[in-house]
Amino acid sequence: MASPRIISGTLPALEDALAEAVALARGGDDPLAPVTVVVGHVLLRPYLRRMLAARGIPQINVEFVLPHEFARRLAPASPARPRLSPGAEGLLVREIAAGAGGYFREIAGREGFAEALGRLFRDLERGGFSDGGFAAAAAAVKRGSGANGAKLDALCALYREFLRRTESFARPAADYRDADPARIEGPVLVYGLWAQARELDLLLLDRVARAGVDLTILLPASGGTADDATAPFGARMSRVAAARDAAEGEDTPLQRLAAGVFSAHETAVDAGGAVALVSAPDTVREVWEAARACMAWAQEGIAFHEMAVVYRNRDPYRALVDEIFSEAQIPTYLHDGRLFSAHPLGRRLLALLDLAADAKFGRAKVMEFLTETRVSRDVLEAHKPFRPSEWETYTREAGIVDGAEQWKKRLERLAGEKRENAKLENYEWQAGVADRIDVFGGFVAEFHGALTAHAEEASWEEHLAYLRGLASRYAAGTEPLLDALGDLATLAAVTPRATFAVFCRAVRDDLESRDTTQVLKEPVRQFGRQGVAVMDATSARHLRFRAVHMLGVAERAWPPPARPDPLLLEHERRALNEARQGVLRLRTEPDDEPLTFWLGIQAARERLGVSYARAEAGGSGKHLPSYFFRTVAEALEGGRLSLDEVEGSRHVRRFHAGRLASDAPGESLSPAEYDRGLVRASIDGEEDAAVA
Repeated sequence: MASPRIISGTLPALEDALAEAVALARGGDDPLAPVTVVVGHVLLRPYLRRMLAARGIPQINVEFVLPHEFARRLAPASPARPRLSPGAEGLLVREIAAGAGGYFREIAGREGFAEALGRLFRDLERGGFSDGGFAAAAAAVKRGSGANGAKLDALCALYREFLRRTESFARPAADYRDADPARIEGPVLVYGLWAQARELDLLLLDRVARAGVDLTILLPASGGTADDATAPFGARMSRVAAARDAAEGEDTPLQRLAAGVFSAHETAVDAGGAVALVSAPDTVREVWEAARACMAWAQEGIAFHEMAVVYRNRDPYRALVDEIFSEAQIPTYLHDGRLFSAHPLGRRLLALLDLAADAKFGRAKVMEFLTETRVSRDVLEAHKPFRPSEWETYTREAGIVDGAEQWKKRLERLAGEKRENAKLENYEWQAGVADRIDVFGGFVAEFHGALTAHAEEASWEEHLAYLRGLASRYAAGTEPLLDALGDLATLAAVTPRATFAVFCRAVRDDLESRDTTQVLKEPVRQFGRQGVAVMDATSARHLRFRAVHMLGVAERAWPPPARPDPLLLEHERRALNEARQGVLRLRTEPDDEPLTFWLGIQAARERLGVSYARAEAGGSGKHLPSYFFRTVAEALEGGRLSLDEVEGSRHVRRFHAGRLASDAPGESLSPAEYDRGLVRASIDGEEDAAVA
């Protein structure tokens, strides 16, 4: 049986090594021998399947699993216990945060505190800390000088409460603890795990290696300082596995560029026109140029599903790419999906729920909702004519601000004034206006009554029934969402009854994480099969496409500034780790941004675009190209460049702020841009401009 080993190399070399290892495992006496591939993120499953299929390697009995799935498969069968959904765990953490006392009393219940606490609980659990282990580590730290004992005591109490509240549920930590390597059949390959690995993952791999399993760990290696990101993982695994370099991979212009970044830039890299660097005036036009690049690649014969648009920060790029690519009629695969919170139906339901939770009954919010929503036929029939745009005028004329009583009195007063005016000659028509104001007043009274008819505390089923009844009358079309929200009833396992505020927050959390595709029966776009893949840089690690465009490579955006955990700073995490009760991941080191960017360059096989925006759309702040953008330009130039020299480089295409259309109208991505191009051509005096 082969000894555990670590294979390091470039991304193409690692793919070759993985394919060779799978083929070797199937090439013996049993062509159906099982192989387990532990992958670092979910997109690697379909990607690696297609990569192996393209090489003609059969995949029956080849399983691609995430680390926690691997642990669950190795754990022996136990009495079935429910697992907490992400929404249920978030609700539980918010309850614990709201009850925080002592050191955290002043911020107990605040949303930012609850989010930070949830992240810390996950770090502690995946770091292998038990209740007693964290308490022992905290006690050891408190014996040193300068420790914040009150904070550590408070965190110990909160973590103890979290573990107590979750002990009746199946937890990933238990799967890792109970995993038995003897249950493994065939070799195990580990691919793309270095960035996501936590202490529980490392302990499991250590046990697998020591159990004599044929284990192969594949690690990216740039040969430079970027490899600092994998050093802790590699050092830990080297205790049980021998290291060797992968065979040389493909030699392409983009592979030569990847080898040239983060280096001394002694010689220029000849990319053969495969790389385009773009300096855009703002983020909107940056995304437009990315869309134009995708169209140009498509004309070269690269299919949309063989392209990717990658960003480091979701905001503002994810929404801009969705909007602009849709306008340009470029199909996309959005890795995080189209969330209901941004869908018109989701916004309608959330706006209605916000009105129910807000006792003020403010004019602006009420009229904003009424002008957007669709009400049921019963409501339309009961309040004819139903004219929200006309009602908006009445509310302004009546001087309504908020409060149901103010609505009632001021609408009645306005109707009375109209009837008095109707007594004057030539003003009889105002009697009809008064009648319509009365209709509006009747609707307002009914609507306010429905909004306030909820219980302040009830079971989840009762809250859901109230929301369904309310939405069926005042938010028509949201029935599919309401059916999907029925899943919230499972939160009763955390807390049988909830306040209306907690229920509203749970609904918002659900819609902010639920994809529209399954609920609304929209066509499913599958990764790598249809549409340009749109994702963040961490999700693109170890994936490869024929063409890649990297957005937002600006200073303090890509790479982003390191952000320590607000609850446990880096020096506190180091001190806790020294107690050897578990390992808390450090937030600021090792720096994995250079290696992620290096992998992003290698993600492109044939074409690569790298861009940054000199300003936010509509903003006045100035952005500079980041070190990553500059290092690509320097690799192409073969020497160091100042900021001004980067902008003036022959390899960087700089688009001016006044550019509102494509240089050639035929390259326009939308009818509006085409029209602007014709107008500009006419102004420039071009003879063939089709503008009179």
